Amino acid sequence: MGNSQVPDRQNLLSVEQNLLHFSEVKDIKAYDVTIWGDCAIRTLEMGDPAKQKVVFLHQYGASGALYFEIMKPLSENFHLIFFD
Repeated sequence: MGNSQVPDRQNLLSVEQNLLHFSEVKDIKAYDVTIWGDCAIRTLEMGDPAKQKVVFLHQYGASGALYFEIMKPLSENFHLIFFD
């Protein structure tokens, strides 16, 4: 069945940082939420937490950082949460 290599986490984080840089959002919180054991969900958060929340979910194999083009304009009016 095809090549099923597990991506290198450090390489993925580097790609994420590059995409987030292009979003031009100054205050992005990035952290891992532990689900169980060593299994965690990467989470990005930006915008004023007191504002209405918008949660982004992507399809399998993608990253919340792929929304980088709309992060800045939306974060000015909403509290954005991206789950990976």
